[in-house]
Amino acid sequence: MSAVLFVSGGEPPDELRLLSHQLRVAPSASDALLAAESVDVIVVDARTDLASARATCQTLSKTAGTPVLLLAPLTALAVLSPDWGFTDFVAAGSEPAELDARLRILTRAGSDPDVFAAGPLR
Repeated sequence: MSAVLFVSGGEPPDELRLLSHQLRVAPSASDALLAAESVDVIVVDARTDLASARATCQTLSKTAGTPVLLLAPLTALAVLSPDWGFTDFVAAGSEPAELDARLRILTRAGSDPDVFAAGPLR
């Protein structure tokens, strides 16, 4: 089970709340920066405000060393590009299994083999 930070002014989607990850919510990029070191993956919500999500991803990718998963609506897929700064993306409304798989992959990709972690200790 990984620690997931959901960045949004709204509520996390049901498919994210159903998963067994430790879920925290940050209403803004600045709040996410404060919590970034204590989570394994940051999920940025782009379901309602693409411009804000893009700015949040760019800020987090430059300052936080935590993988960023963008939750985007299908209508936004055509405008997504690497300069947004997210590590991976998933379409909003995807099955919980798809979201869980992406979170697990990002958790493994972001792990440092030289760091031993046991609970909150690193």
